[in-house]
Amino acid sequence: MHIDPARRCQDVSHGLFSSQSQSLHGSLIYRRITPLQVITAQDNRPQLQQLLDHWRQAQPLAGPDYWATRVWTLITWQAIYLSICAAHISHHHIDVRSVRQCIQDGVVMGYGLGPSAFSSANEHSPSSRSLLAAIAAPLRELIDSLYADLSALVKINKANSYGLMADCVMHALLALMKENPQWQHPQLISLGNAWCAQLGLMDRKGQAMSRLVSIELENKADTLTLARKACCKHYLLDPNDICGSCARLNWRQRLQILNTSL
Repeated sequence: MHIDPARRCQDVSHGLFSSQSQSLHGSLIYRRITPLQVITAQDNRPQLQQLLDHWRQAQPLAGPDYWATRVWTLITWQAIYLSICAAHISHHHIDVRSVRQCIQDGVVMGYGLGPSAFSSANEHSPSSRSLLAAIAAPLRELIDSLYADLSALVKINKANSYGLMADCVMHALLALMKENPQWQHPQLISLGNAWCAQLGLMDRKGQAMSRLVSIELENKADTLTLARKACCKHYLLDPNDICGSCARLNWRQRLQILNTSL
């Protein structure tokens, strides 16, 4: 049986990227054949409504603010992690508008790659900021499209939603450090600021909507942590169960949680 060499090359590149992306997050599972229920770059309202209905039924007491925010974080995280992987592990361009995200049982997990996912009209050096900018542009376009689709179905705060996107970028960068401990704190802090700038994730004061901070814990260990400004609304499930990095906590409370988790 004849196998198209171009298809074979594509399968190899997709397979390599799959293993690299899973090193960043175990749930980034590449699927050569994706199921029918997917999120793409256009017209996702039926799929988003399905997700909203799932979380409305699963958590009826949490309310629409939680349902909307939960769906938002689900539909954006993979595109962000894949962008970080492409820029800082694979070192080549990815157009996340060609990514097909899989939906199953109210969760968005697993992805497929379209034929133009790795195509680019321009060449970029592996470490250049131009590569980051080239990856960030379609990512921002995808996020804007997803926000437009979701906000047409349910009320959702844009500033908080885009702040959560910035938080996700920082989480992906922290995962990058775990994947390769050679990354230093100043490098990742600088990268976090660069990603926020390229994605337009800046507040009215011109500051990044999220940032990484290097701190010294009580045991004298240096750690990199997230200084978040947005809220994932998890507390709406249980007011007594607040995320350790929740923006509703002051900085002293967050540091106390970090120290007690040693």
